[in-house]
Amino acid sequence: MIDGYAQIGKSEEAFATFLKMLDGGVEPTRVAMMAALHACADLSDLERGRFVHKLVIQKKLDFEVP
Repeated sequence: MIDGYAQIGKSEEAFATFLKMLDGGVEPTRVAMMAALHACADLSDLERGRFVHKLVIQKKLDFEVP
């Protein structure tokens, strides 16, 4: 759902959904994290982007393509 919002330019909705997911205790997937970062970039929101980046580091998610 987050990715869908981000893909159609509804970045605020994408990020709000991402936050609701986190608040609900749901572990974010790589897809959710990438969609949230996409939304932050679309919004030119460095603070939110840093927040998501920090989560990526904390969760030790690997985004490298084999």
